[in-house]
Amino acid sequence: METRRKSAMDYEAPSYQEATEVSERRTSQYDSIIKPTGPKFFKARPNNNTIRILPPTWAGAKHYSYEVKVHSDVGAQKQQYICLDQNEMAPERGCPLCAERNQQGITYEDKEKLRAKSRNFIYLIDRFNSSTGPLLWSISTQSDKEILIQSLVKRTQEYLPIAHPTKGYDIDFHRDGEGLKTRYRGFMVSRESTPISTNSSEMRRWIDYIDNNPIPETLQFFSPKYIKEVYYGYEDPEKPERNEEERVSPRSRPPIDEDRRDSPRQEARGNGEDGPPWDEERGNNEGGGGNGGDRRTALRDRLDHTRR
Repeated sequence: METRRKSAMDYEAPSYQEATEVSERRTSQYDSIIKPTGPKFFKARPNNNTIRILPPTWAGAKHYSYEVKVHSDVGAQKQQYICLDQNEMAPERGCPLCAERNQQGITYEDKEKLRAKSRNFIYLIDRFNSSTGPLLWSISTQSDKEILIQSLVKRTQEYLPIAHPTKGYDIDFHRDGEGLKTRYRGFMVSRESTPISTNSSEMRRWIDYIDNNPIPETLQFFSPKYIKEVYYGYEDPEKPERNEEERVSPRSRPPIDEDRRDSPRQEARGNGEDGPPWDEERGNNEGGGGNGGDRRTALRDRLDHTRR
């Protein structure tokens, strides 16, 4: 049966929420480590912030953060990809970046650039904008430890269940700097426990969301073939075959729009912290990367040889 076309006179404007969802759909040219249907990201505001960490909802979880090993600065666009070898939830093995890192003759600098670094994801409520509901935040290993230390009461040997839905605690912290100089300091656990929300229907919506979207299931994995071809510098990694004329040098690509490069770069640091938190997921990590033009050319030649 043919469905009647809708008349222009029957137009019904979307609600504010519906229009907001359309405006916030991911349109980035970069690959995301979170699925397009995944949660929105928390962006800490300058100076004071107050958050409420939400409980973990994946099997076997006790701690509220979920650690993921991620390769950064991959290819000319400085993409990020979840490591296929160092994450148990990966749908397939054979990480080409780990394989390259283990090649003989690779320099220490290149080896460090290829190292998969930790990102710790948590769900939270932004107390200054709670209407947004559960948000995802990637915090550094060091920040995760600082929050945990603040939750331990040494005098009574007690752990404050900060992520408990009804008996948890809010957390205050301070954001300093911008870009690569962004730092999060002064994590302080509230002295008084409170529920996630005093509105029972609102609490139910938030709990239902994180129950139905556990963090591991929001992660987006790419195939070894896709990651390899991004790393070796092909313009369209999904195209199966390329001749000499189609091959694109990373140096010949158009420059990245600097206005998009607003995320702090993950930095390897000697104190065990993998870098400052990412306020929002972006496919590009700001800052220097790459593996050297001569080495990349040799690697592409090696890949071409395996294709023949």
